[in-house]
Amino acid sequence: MNFLEWNNHIAKHFFNPNQAGRDIHLFITKQEIINLAKENFEEETDQEIWEDYLRKLRNGLPGSSGYPDIFDKAIHSFQQWKKGIRKIDGVEVKYPPYISHLVFAVLPLIEIQGDYYATNYYDRLKDFLNENNIQQNLRNKLRDIDELWADLSNWSINTKNGELGCFKELLFTHETRKFVYKPFSQCVLTPKAIRKLSDFFYATGFVPKTFYQDEFFKQQLCSRNGIAILELKTSVVEIIKKPADEIGQSIIETVKSEFIQWTGEEHEIVLKDGIEKKIRKNTVVPLKLQFKVNEDGEIVFSYRVKYSSEPPPELKFDEFEDIYENKHWSRTLKRNYKDSFELKDTHNKWKAVFDFKNIRLLIRGGYFQLGNDFFIETEKLSRVEEMYLLCKNNISQSIQNWCENCCSQFRNETTLINVPPDHSLFWFKNPHQSHTEFPQLKVYENKTISLRAGTGLKISYLSYLNEMLPEVEISNADGNEKVYIQYENENEKFFLDKHSRTGGIWLLPQNITVNKSFYIQIENGFIEGARRTYKIGEASHFDLSNENLHKRNKFNAKVDDETTFIQGNRIVCSFLNEVAFTQTFINNQKATILQGPALNFKDNTLLKWLIGVKECDIKKYNEAFETILHKTFEGEQLRLQERRKSSLNILDYLGYVDFNYSDDKIFTLPPKLISIPSDRGIKALLIGGRDEEMVNEMIAYCSKSNNRITISFKKQSEKNLQMLIPDSIIFETNNKREFENLANHFQIEFDDWYILKLKNFLPTLSQYEQYTIGKGSSESWEKFGLEKKIFRKESLKFELVNGYDKEYSLTECRPSYIPEFALWIKQSYYPIDKNWGKYLFINNCSEKVRGYGYGIYFSKPNEIFCNSKNLAIPVSIPLPKFISRLILQLSGEAPEFKQINLKGKSVSYNVYRNIPSLFTHNFFQAILDMKIETTMQAI
Repeated sequence: MNFLEWNNHIAKHFFNPNQAGRDIHLFITKQEIINLAKENFEEETDQEIWEDYLRKLRNGLPGSSGYPDIFDKAIHSFQQWKKGIRKIDGVEVKYPPYISHLVFAVLPLIEIQGDYYATNYYDRLKDFLNENNIQQNLRNKLRDIDELWADLSNWSINTKNGELGCFKELLFTHETRKFVYKPFSQCVLTPKAIRKLSDFFYATGFVPKTFYQDEFFKQQLCSRNGIAILELKTSVVEIIKKPADEIGQSIIETVKSEFIQWTGEEHEIVLKDGIEKKIRKNTVVPLKLQFKVNEDGEIVFSYRVKYSSEPPPELKFDEFEDIYENKHWSRTLKRNYKDSFELKDTHNKWKAVFDFKNIRLLIRGGYFQLGNDFFIETEKLSRVEEMYLLCKNNISQSIQNWCENCCSQFRNETTLINVPPDHSLFWFKNPHQSHTEFPQLKVYENKTISLRAGTGLKISYLSYLNEMLPEVEISNADGNEKVYIQYENENEKFFLDKHSRTGGIWLLPQNITVNKSFYIQIENGFIEGARRTYKIGEASHFDLSNENLHKRNKFNAKVDDETTFIQGNRIVCSFLNEVAFTQTFINNQKATILQGPALNFKDNTLLKWLIGVKECDIKKYNEAFETILHKTFEGEQLRLQERRKSSLNILDYLGYVDFNYSDDKIFTLPPKLISIPSDRGIKALLIGGRDEEMVNEMIAYCSKSNNRITISFKKQSEKNLQMLIPDSIIFETNNKREFENLANHFQIEFDDWYILKLKNFLPTLSQYEQYTIGKGSSESWEKFGLEKKIFRKESLKFELVNGYDKEYSLTECRPSYIPEFALWIKQSYYPIDKNWGKYLFINNCSEKVRGYGYGIYFSKPNEIFCNSKNLAIPVSIPLPKFISRLILQLSGEAPEFKQINLKGKSVSYNVYRNIPSLFTHNFFQAILDMKIETTMQAI
């Protein structure tokens, strides 16, 4: 590897799309540097790789022979970078070429340990040079490369717009140490210590999303718990304790920054199957006070839980269950006021804490995108919104004086009914000066600009979909700002309207230009973040491809070199008996092809977002789903977490996305036309992502076909609409060539035998069991003390039980938020797909009936029913992924959710329509070794 290749490898470790918007610290160990480059070496030892790195660093870029030492060569690299050189010796200059030099400046503080004074840099550097046989005198040379830190900050934040991460240069004022403080600021807290901060916060009694003074952070860091958990060296503790030490303050700021991001979780690293795995131990979340004042002047108190990580769907705090309202807040929990209390869920290991406070600030619920009839507790002052302040009487006079003298409006509301004893309640607006005694009442004047969290549909870092536009938020706004957007490389300003109900919020214009970068700024004012560029984009199906997905075998395992595989909605398989299902798909009866009146297609917003984002994880999907749902449907949304989960699965089964929960990845699939069964004529279903422009062009195409081909749209049921499931798009003709012509015209694939390929691709139940056993058993979670649930045939649910049969049982365990399911077979533990596991377990414990051949038996669980072309499957035993795709894509319709009494009790079913009954019976017997029930009862 040459110098530039080394630099690119190291820089990519820090700066990459996964780091978008995150703070970057140049902390990397010697071993991590070696590991980054190993794949580029063959038989070299770790030491030889390390020596190669140091040698290339000493040599620097070509043309640097006149620059004698490593820091001089850093200056040469910087000069070449500023000249705009983009390629050297055939290697692209992807990152500032001096990043390796800045990393080198930090390495002595990481690799050299000993009895040094806390801020002694140059003796560590000298020992590092000696240890690595580098004969150079670099003492007092950090000042020579000082401008490189600022340039890296400018490149990451302004030039790259934070899309690869944000390196922030810290400025120090100490006359003699300001240069050495910069490498110190990168590594005083090690990455290991930073990773352990969540455990530190939990162990020392922090509650997330709560205001704490700097002194409290300092006390806890220097406490016995803090030192032990974070493994802080004595010299670091001394720095933290010093009142005015700039490095000590930077440590506190780093910890505060991590605390802001902390979700309240405590974790433990365990060794399972020889691999380190993180398991969730406990979670603490804050309870926030809220109240509303009724017409009689009475305050009615209640609470909400505020959380940053997804709560378990079955979370229950005492009498409160199904508490989820949105991704940050619970629904209202009605309880009388107390100064402090806790709510616990021992099963899920969650606790909600209402801490004692002398001062509580409350703001209109609209500030949190909740109902404006509530005032809800917040942690900081607003300069524009009306607020309430609840405080203890022993400090009330001082606070009242502040309200009267430092706020534009003030009322003493202590006389309202239900104000807690020994408390005062004040209403105020527009504070313009901080309280001198209480940090909670500090008026912050430094403004920052951003797009408001919880608004808009984000498709990439700082880019949003051109639907449900995000709102602009200026933190610490005073209400007098004139805010405008300005497109990149243009002079015209477009001033924004204020939000009608919430202060500090402005609205983007509905006619904003798409796919064009813009700045957001304040007229005649500086604002932090104003040089970031934002973009509003649109969804296009041309950006979708199967090539970004892994190839998978019939067991949904990743493969590279098999000849039979599925990749998104592309199926490659061997022999097909094309005669077998011809009559299912093609009917000799001709259909009447008559295109309906002209249509103007408006597509589903969730599908638009999925096409725009192309790839996401479950968290991003959940955020988009909730944003769209709350904008589309009014009123309280119950069982929202269940609906989100069902929605994602149905979108997968209908062929819009490919979702694998074990990878936490969702890919939007390209559009594709597939044949589906028809009573007369020939029908095809459009699966995958599609954009409005293409569909409207398809409408025009069919309208001009002289009734050779028609397009129609099948609306989903009302319940499925509230799961944001798109309309099905179906084409009909009497000549298959019309589908081929349509596909060619719109440059999409037509797969006549897609359904048959999918059926041929599926494993049988017994094959899946043998595959699971063949992978080998695993270590169970039992020894780690995690609770597990057992799947029971009687209820078709996972339930907590005291004991279970390890000869054949299906278990669920949640080491984290993604559960692990496993089959116990003959005392051995086999991780397994949940849905396949359910059918294996049901097959094992159900009655067996004789089949049509010798030695052939089917299970008869008496759970699944069919009637004509309708199929009813209990909600709690969904079919495995590829089977579900097959069943749903026969019709293109999402199942209906219905409560039906088919076996003496009411059960929740998913009812599938337009499924040929002969196909259904044969399919369940052939694939799932199961005989399903036929019923005359309406389904």
